[in-house]
Order: sequence, then C-alpha cells, then structure tokens
Amino acid sequence: MPKGTNEEHQLKIATARAARVSYLTFDGETNIEKDFALHDRLMKSWHWSPFEHCARASEIEKDFGNFTGWLPYRKIFSDENRTGLNLKKVLSQKPSWIKL
Repeated sequence: MPKGTNEEHQLKIATARAARVSYLTFDGETNIEKDFALHDRLMKSWHWSPFEHCARASEIEKDFGNFTGWLPYRKIFSDENRTGLNLKKVLSQKPSWIKL
C-alpha cells in the first residue's frame, strides 16, 4: 500500500482487486485510480460480492451475512440489502440489452 493510504482507500483497493481476480486478469500494472473506478462501478451496479472479502472484527458476537463476529465491508452500505427496493426504479436502471 502506498504510504499515507487511509483505511477507506485500502478498502476500495482491496475490493477492486478481489473483483478483478474474479473476472479480469492483472496486467502487471498497479493503478490505484483504476481500482477506485472499479470499486465505484461495482457499488453503483450493486455487485456486492467483492465487498464481502474485506471484513473487520466486530465488537459484538453477531451474524453479519456469512460472518459471525466479523463485519464485512459490504454491510456498511445501506443499499447492500435489497429488501424493500422500489422495483420500478431498479428496472428503469437496467442496461438496455436486458430484455424482460
């Protein structure tokens, strides 16, 4: 990690790199700006699975999704749990190539 990189940046970078392993190959380049951009694209598209890889110990022994006693990064986002979403709004934001 570059010196001076704060925890928020470390979470974004780790999330992006976890996602990149899933569907892209590393080209040998380390580019934090690309990591931030990928993190933000994943967040905006509700692709939460890469956000599960970063977690911190919880002060309470509680279940957080797949974890007990650990708080996954994805759980800090209010949109992470899609319960009660406005379906019309969600469908209006779908890519044009998805036909329902």
